[in-house]
Amino acid sequence: MSTTTSNLGLTMPALTDVADITVINNNMTLIDTAIEANDTAIASINTSISATNTNVGLKANESDLALTNQNVSTNTASIATINGEITTINNNITTTNTNVTSNTNAINTLNTEVTTITQNTTNNTTNITAVSNNLASHSADDTRHENYVLDTSTTANTCTGTCATYTAYTDGSNITLKVKNTNTGATTINVNGLGAKPIKDALGNASNAGTLIANNIYFLVYEVTYGGFILANCIQTPTANGNTSGTVSIASPVTSPVVPVRMASCSDTKITSTSATTILTCTPTVQGNFEVNLYLGITSSTTPVTITITWTDGRGAQTYTMFNAYPFTADAHSIAPYFINAVANQPIIVTMTAGTANQVYVSGAIRGI
Repeated sequence: MSTTTSNLGLTMPALTDVADITVINNNMTLIDTAIEANDTAIASINTSISATNTNVGLKANESDLALTNQNVSTNTASIATINGEITTINNNITTTNTNVTSNTNAINTLNTEVTTITQNTTNNTTNITAVSNNLASHSADDTRHENYVLDTSTTANTCTGTCATYTAYTDGSNITLKVKNTNTGATTINVNGLGAKPIKDALGNASNAGTLIANNIYFLVYEVTYGGFILANCIQTPTANGNTSGTVSIASPVTSPVVPVRMASCSDTKITSTSATTILTCTPTVQGNFEVNLYLGITSSTTPVTITITWTDGRGAQTYTMFNAYPFTADAHSIAPYFINAVANQPIIVTMTAGTANQVYVSGAIRGI
């Protein structure tokens, strides 16, 4: 807030006020008026002195001359004071202009930052839209989902269960099924109440007794041609030597089981450390063919996982690394089966190493086939 001087009432702007030419002009007018008044007074005094000197002589007016000199000194001091006030006002104007420049620069900087933020917001909105579209596209693509179904049926030959990500029986869509009851004949599955569909082998034949073993995990793919699910990697036992099953001719005896036989299994086992952990192991009593099936559940964040299988075949000890520190995302993952031939009395061992403890759950089985 502005103030005024004590002598002439000049307006003194505050340091934060913007320079006002009108105020400066008013101050100059007041100063000019005061000086003019002083000049008029001095002229009047000088006239009086001249008149006095003329009428009564110089000596008689020595007191008037002293008073005049005193007035002149007073006016000179007032003028010096006014000049000081003018200097102060000019300094204040300079400071105000400097502050205005600084504020203008600060406003320009803020405007630039607002422009950047606005652009970033636009970019983020575009990215969010793209992610949402990709997510919607993925959600609609049933054939790429890994859908886990836990059989809750209380009777054989009828599997039922739910899966939040499975919405329709579409060609090529798949489920990973954990069977509750060993089947005794042709078997159906009903997911999410979508209707019962037959489970068939790779040739489209109905399930034989013992094809599905209780507590085993199976990978099923919907085949619209057959109007049901195909049990992956399964061709059932022929009825007799030399006869046919479906469209495959069998010319020699089958000496190893065709229907899978579980040798070892685990279900929803948590990997609690970052060291190598044995998750499956079995020792065959006879040489034969075996298959390793695995299903992973990653809880909350991407975790690197290493999976290794060791066994012994006719050539000697073998090792196969299915995944080496592969970054599995937080989701369910059904691993493609791995086929081996192993000799008798030597262990088949499956180990897993998780990059983060308590993030990985594994279900799996070693099966003779």
